[in-house]
Amino acid sequence: VGYKGEMPENTVVDVKEGTTTIAEHALSHPNLVRVTLPESLKEIGKSAFQGSSITSVTIPENVENIGAYAFWECSNLKTVTWNAIDCKTKDDIFMYGNYNIESFIFGNKVKSIPDKLCQGFENLTQIELPSSIETIGVQAFAASGLQSLVIPANVSYIGRGAFGFCENLKTLTWNAVNCRTDACAIDEGTFEGY
Repeated sequence: VGYKGEMPENTVVDVKEGTTTIAEHALSHPNLVRVTLPESLKEIGKSAFQGSSITSVTIPENVENIGAYAFWECSNLKTVTWNAIDCKTKDDIFMYGNYNIESFIFGNKVKSIPDKLCQGFENLTQIELPSSIETIGVQAFAASGLQSLVIPANVSYIGRGAFGFCENLKTLTWNAVNCRTDACAIDEGTFEGY
């Protein structure tokens, strides 16, 4: 899917089932207010939605790759539903310090959380990690507003600084049975000067 030309105000896009790729900068326009992505989708290109006015987005299960800056400068984006089972990202896909995202919901089949996924989301105070989660990437929730956290039993790896500098994090429940962590998965600035 790609888009060229001027986009009308209050544009709504329902991407057709069967579509596997959204091209770089394809729907990067401030007049885009809503988008529906199909289950067939596998790749979202660099800056695909950058600067759009979408308020929510659902990432389908089969998405495997998301390019850098895919959702940068989406200042109206408040809710993300993340169903991608095992997705790789390049650099930051959401802008660091995105103060508007308040709700980030993980689907119950998600196995991995990519690096830097929710880094700097100061208004994100709660998340629920499903029991399917196996890996949490580098700086995945660093400097976010999380206040409490439950690590599920199946988590086997947590990357460096995944929960670093979460200054509001007061409660951590650790259920992981056999988990490997990089240095400082939960580091300086967390738990009031850990």
